[in-house]
Amino acid sequence: MATLVKGKVKFPAGRVFNTQYGERINIVVELPDKQEIKLWGKPGDIIGTYSRGEEIVLMANGGKYKPLEVPPEGETVPPPPKTTPPNTMPSPDTVSYYCHLLTTCYREMAGRMEGLPPDLIKDMAVSVFIALTRKI
Repeated sequence: MATLVKGKVKFPAGRVFNTQYGERINIVVELPDKQEIKLWGKPGDIIGTYSRGEEIVLMANGGKYKPLEVPPEGETVPPPPKTTPPNTMPSPDTVSYYCHLLTTCYREMAGRMEGLPPDLIKDMAVSVFIALTRKI
């Protein structure tokens, strides 16, 4: 099951490496438990924009981590379209809106429920997210 984890960029992207997968860049992120992980991406990926000390949100799934693009505080995300034709994929704007909403729920829960286990905070944030999306 995927979980959201905060991390701090310890070493931002530097030089471009030529690998068997093509040109790649990497960053080192320190997790709250002081574990360091290395994230790889292509030049031009979001990880290339992070700077040293920046706090980022990662989606952890089975030992693999992916950075989530979260708008800066105060920046608004456009609301999702009111109707979606049946049997179609949601638009990228809709997905972006719901990712931002879930991230905001998690941040609020983590800030208000300090000291609780991360899994419990995640479960509470998902419950609030579900309740909110049913009202939208």
